[in-house]
Amino acid sequence: MIEPNLVQTKYSEALNPSTFWETRPSAEPVALSELGFLLTSEQLGSDRLNHLNNLLKRLSQVCQTSDELQAGLLLYLYPSYTDLPNRMTQQLCHPNAYEIFLRLRQIDGLSFKMETEKHLIRARDLIYAMCGNFSLMMALLLIRLHRIQQFEDLPEYHLDMAAKQSLHVYAPLANRLGIFWIKAELEDHAFQILEPDHYYQLKKLVAKKRNERSALVESMSRKIRQTLRKAGLIHQVYGRYKRFYSIHEKLQKVDQQFERIQDLIALRILLDDVADCYAALSYIHERWSHNEDRFKDYITQPKPNGYQSLHTTVTTSGGDDVEIQIRTHEMHAVAEFGIAAHWLYKETHRHPAVKADLNKSFKKLDQ
Repeated sequence: MIEPNLVQTKYSEALNPSTFWETRPSAEPVALSELGFLLTSEQLGSDRLNHLNNLLKRLSQVCQTSDELQAGLLLYLYPSYTDLPNRMTQQLCHPNAYEIFLRLRQIDGLSFKMETEKHLIRARDLIYAMCGNFSLMMALLLIRLHRIQQFEDLPEYHLDMAAKQSLHVYAPLANRLGIFWIKAELEDHAFQILEPDHYYQLKKLVAKKRNERSALVESMSRKIRQTLRKAGLIHQVYGRYKRFYSIHEKLQKVDQQFERIQDLIALRILLDDVADCYAALSYIHERWSHNEDRFKDYITQPKPNGYQSLHTTVTTSGGDDVEIQIRTHEMHAVAEFGIAAHWLYKETHRHPAVKADLNKSFKKLDQ
């Protein structure tokens, strides 16, 4: 059995996807020891075993029961385009876990038309309805993400379809739940597979100005910290770069002229409460000129999936446009993990009432 090595964390701490899974409270014990023979380097190879360890760590934090986790593990090991497990493996599984696995495998193996937006909406709605609750939807998204991250291992005949489904079906589903980091990673990997020439050309263009952008991020972060520290606001500032697929979409709007894309970087400011968010915004607007047309207040008018933040774009003295997002730590959790944010962060997330609230929220998004 692979045990997630997790430590407890306070809800108010700012986490990002790369560290979240290392600091979540540990899930309930999971009875997977019966499948231990599947988790050996002799059976899988050391590279795939490490990847599986990472996936299991993530699945253990979103699955509500050990049966769901075992089912997710089986789906990763026996995807829809391979044969079913042998009888010995089936007998070693918990009966309910194997039933959930077959259900997930049926969803995973769905094929559908993707010629029009109507076809795509129908496909997303079908997957959404068949999953039925958040934890299975999240497990399926994680498995699809881990699979496309290892696209070299996918059979050639399945690769193109898997990438198209990731881009047009599963990424929008992640967006519907407000889990933007999964959406972004699915899009980037699909883009790399479907349009490799454009992907690597864009990667080269972005790399050319990497040092300049890094210097700009450091300079702006330092100045923002100085401004907010002087104002007495407790805060954290992070710099981030636009994802490749996001840049690719922007290029299509500016006739493929890379030099016209000004906001390749963005800064994120996390604060303790809403009042501090608006205070920070006022201090930033006092120090830098901003583009009124690009200001968005998603705190007073949240997006349908619950996303809240203040968005503004300022212009530096050197003429660079920098996007700044300002939000509370709790809003940041929702921005990264969608409707599951509160559930994922609380030690009481295994309480039936909490799970019921989560699945109620899941169903509301389908209305």
